[in-house]
Amino acid sequence: MHGVEILQSCGTGFCGVCLCDVVDGGAAIELNKTGEHIFEVAMDEENNPKQLLACVSGIKSEYFSDEKQHTVVIKKLY
Repeated sequence: MHGVEILQSCGTGFCGVCLCDVVDGGAAIELNKTGEHIFEVAMDEENNPKQLLACVSGIKSEYFSDEKQHTVVIKKLY
């Protein structure tokens, strides 16, 4: 994704190798974009993810259809 490689193992949201903290832009994240999280991740008070599994998460579709520039910052945990 934009030249950033995140280590993953299963690609299905099961192993947790790609677990990341969401530093900024949590409102733009869809947790189950390409699969389903097997375990619960932390959410903030507005129900935006504070963590995600990079292998099954992605950017919500509506963020691609507007003219604004959006930033999502994640931090790899492992």
